[in-house]
Amino acid sequence: MQPITGNKLKGDFVVGFMLSPDLKQVVLILKDHPDELKGWLNGLGGAVEPGESNVRAMVRKFQDEAGILTAESDWIHFGGKTTSEMRLAYYFCISEKYEAVRTAAGEHVCAIARAELDEYPLLPEIHDVLAHLDMRLLTSYAT
Repeated sequence: MQPITGNKLKGDFVVGFMLSPDLKQVVLILKDHPDELKGWLNGLGGAVEPGESNVRAMVRKFQDEAGILTAESDWIHFGGKTTSEMRLAYYFCISEKYEAVRTAAGEHVCAIARAELDEYPLLPEIHDVLAHLDMRLLTSYAT
C-alpha cells in the first residue's frame, strides 16, 4: 500500500469513531474513495453539507455508512485539524450499537478489536487520532 502523499480534499469534513462500552472495539470503514483514502481503514464520516452543523453531519454520515441511527448528543468532539483548504472535526461515541453496524453504502464497515489494529491497513494518522482519543478518555473517565 502506498503512503498518502497529498490531500486533495477541500471543505469541511467529520470523522467519527464508535467504541464499544468496554472500549475494546472500534467501528471503522474500508475506504474505496476518494483515491487518496482508497484501501485504508478510517473512521466513518465525510463532507459537511452547506448549512449543516458538524455533529449533524456526523449523525447523517454514520447512518448512511453503517445503517445505525445515532443522536447528536451521542457524539463528542475531541479534536481535528485545519489546513488552508480543509477543516476536519473528529468525534467519538460509546455505544452498544457497535454490534449492529453493517455495510450500508458500499464501503465495508465493521467493528475491529483495538488490540488488533496493527494487523489492518489503518490510515496512518488514525493511530495518532486514536491515541489522542485514549488520552481524552483517560482524563474524562478516570475514577
